[in-house]
Amino acid sequence: MRENKAIRDEKSIRQGGREEGRQEKQKEIAKELLKLGMKLSDIQQVTKLTKEEIQKV
Repeated sequence: MRENKAIRDEKSIRQGGREEGRQEKQKEIAKELLKLGMKLSDIQQVTKLTKEEIQKV
């Protein structure tokens, strides 16, 4: 039973890491789009980031 919990914990950690990596990539993309002068609303649509997240990059 402990083994199953350990496996679930490992999967959860990996999933969280993947999501965190995806978020970071989206922020990098948002930063580049801002440099190109793209509108905030368009960047939100492309990256699925919130207005606040984009403004922080």
